[in-house]
Amino acid sequence: MNFESVEIRLKPSDILSKISEYDIFKYYCSNFESIGVSFLSDLRKTDTPNCRIFFTHSNELKYHDFKLGETLNCWQYVMEKFGCNFNEALNIVSNDFCISSGISYIEPRVIVSNDEFKLKISNKPRDKSRLEIKSQGWNIKDFDFWSQFGIPLNTLDLSEAYPANYVNIIKNNQRYCYSYKKTNPIYVYNEYDINLNFLGYRVYFPFEDKNRKWINNSSSKAIQGIKLLPEKGELLILTKSMKDVLTLYGLGYNAVSLASETTSLMEYEYNKLIHRFDNIVSLYDNDETGKKYSQNNLDIWNIFCTFIPENTQCKDVSDLYKKVGKEECEKVLKKIL
Repeated sequence: MNFESVEIRLKPSDILSKISEYDIFKYYCSNFESIGVSFLSDLRKTDTPNCRIFFTHSNELKYHDFKLGETLNCWQYVMEKFGCNFNEALNIVSNDFCISSGISYIEPRVIVSNDEFKLKISNKPRDKSRLEIKSQGWNIKDFDFWSQFGIPLNTLDLSEAYPANYVNIIKNNQRYCYSYKKTNPIYVYNEYDINLNFLGYRVYFPFEDKNRKWINNSSSKAIQGIKLLPEKGELLILTKSMKDVLTLYGLGYNAVSLASETTSLMEYEYNKLIHRFDNIVSLYDNDETGKKYSQNNLDIWNIFCTFIPENTQCKDVSDLYKKVGKEECEKVLKKIL
């Protein structure tokens, strides 16, 4: 993955002026109960409590694994746990404890528009924006969020989706910064066109309101889920979002989505897809917009359209999975497909 790097304006002293080494160990070391008392390692599989956190002669708190002979300070422990470097460890801790890194964080103020960003600033000339993204490892909160839609983390890895430690937008010499929080996570999709040419990134804020959920520097040519498709198949489902693509993939279906429901499938895109799959079916939201653009696909490309039944009180397949679970969701899909 290609990421642009930014300077991390954090020092250990910035964090330790707000919290202690004990706080860091207590937060990230799940089996740690008391200083000087042995416990089970959560960095490796073991049935023997042969790890301990203790004070050194210089009054520094450290973690020691008697089995491996390793001694780690709090930063090294976070690095080991998350498989990250030192600066990343500082940012993980600062984000989890809501400690400012010296960058002014503001609420998202972005509207998505094709391959550029338009900020809500009146009478300003349009200027190309630049994204800075720092990825991080998955955590239990990410697992909890995606698993409710039947999406395992390894499927997200395959589709080139990942959590972002931070996302910065640079436009008109201004920096707009968003950092991952467990109450407001950030996820990023790498996007490709029908020929697997990389287009850019789509950033997803799942807990923001409707107009603030998305930022992207990709384009309307994006075919979300294209990386997950086999070379040949019997059925391809054209759906309305990457989340629905991933839910369907987990249920054994091949699926893609366009940049949005209102994006039209181009002739060369349709020809490539119908060459690979015997049938294409659309499964858009069962609301007015979804039905309108499903009818467009039927009229132009003769793509049969179906919908999640309205009596389920769910608009799409990912919401249906969340509400009724895997088995009932499979039953509904078998009926409508």
